[in-house]
Amino acid sequence: MQSTRLTICTIFFIRRALASAGSVPSVSHEVEMTSDACSEPEQAAAHGSALLQTQKPQPPVSMLSATQLMQPVHGFQLYRESAPVAAQPAGMTMINPSGAAAPLTEAGYAAVADRCCQGEMREFIARVVINMGYEICSEGSLLGLAPFHSCEKGPQSLAKLDSDILRSLADPCTGFMLTGTCKPTPDTCIPPINPTTTDCGCHRGAAANLDFAASTLAQNNLDGTGPDTGTQEMRFRNIGTSQDGVALDLVITASSDYAVNHNNGAMNGYGGMGNKFGTFNIKATSPIAMSTFKFTFVKTNTDTEVTLGEIHFVLAIKGQAEEMASKGYMGYVTDVPTKLVAERLLDGRTKFTSPEKVALPNDPMAPSAEQKETQVMYFYTNVASFEMSFGSLAARNVRFAFVSALNERCDA
Repeated sequence: MQSTRLTICTIFFIRRALASAGSVPSVSHEVEMTSDACSEPEQAAAHGSALLQTQKPQPPVSMLSATQLMQPVHGFQLYRESAPVAAQPAGMTMINPSGAAAPLTEAGYAAVADRCCQGEMREFIARVVINMGYEICSEGSLLGLAPFHSCEKGPQSLAKLDSDILRSLADPCTGFMLTGTCKPTPDTCIPPINPTTTDCGCHRGAAANLDFAASTLAQNNLDGTGPDTGTQEMRFRNIGTSQDGVALDLVITASSDYAVNHNNGAMNGYGGMGNKFGTFNIKATSPIAMSTFKFTFVKTNTDTEVTLGEIHFVLAIKGQAEEMASKGYMGYVTDVPTKLVAERLLDGRTKFTSPEKVALPNDPMAPSAEQKETQVMYFYTNVASFEMSFGSLAARNVRFAFVSALNERCDA
């Protein structure tokens, strides 16, 4: 273990010296190695060995240069360093959360890790590797690292990712090498056992079957805005069933600051062709003031809450004017690429905005390419309710559903 530690630290300090002399590319973000890989030798060596076993490549070895598009890996594309992210105004923390576009900073790492999508994290890791002056000679190291920097076994930090990559150089089975030095993996390397090749951490088969088109709008009086009277809620009766066959209603309530355009709650209810979306209207506010909406699943015709194993919730917006946020989710899915940008709020919510305006889709399973790029699908696990916040500079109808074309990024 001690010799492994010496090798790792020797590589690190030699590399740092060469980088200072201009002999090898330097790392463009902070690498906290000395307090990690060079301080706890047994833990570091064991961690690196567990992560970085690679599959045996079949000759000829595919050498992926820093200027080429990487080959598809298990259904997703890994890209080399993308165009620089445009500078944000002072005080702004808006970030494209895509693994292919997020800045290579701690904030960018956090935005990608928050998604609970290993496919996105693999893309981010690939860009970090290239930015450090290495290339990816085999996919095993990517598959090994991603779970430790996503929701499955992480996340951690960009500094820890840097040190994991540098640590892997001491492993003869590593899939990361200096650019132009790829070589076949030694025959003594053991292929990874059941490597995780998931894209996002959601599961189509586990998601509750919830269908607005099959429901009945039994009460429509969100926060007392009408058109119905009585209980201040929207209730979609018989929207679906739980995994154990309990018939469900969806009850939506709003915070007291909710306001509907023209004070006309009749615009709330269904949206799209064939009532495939639920919808509610939001009055314009400037500056944007987000109202909070609670979505609760109960036994039909009661207020008895029912916990569901997994819920997929997609939002369809026009863009440019709206802000939306949630917390308590397991992860979220966007299209590749996405037009959404994300911002972590102080209260733990993640807020999304879209700089482009598109028409609202009529079918959650059949959006246009432009509409899909402005959608986000949250997934929640083991909950009976969740909250979303919305606000807009312009009066808007917000459409939402529990099925989505973005489900294709979930495991079966």
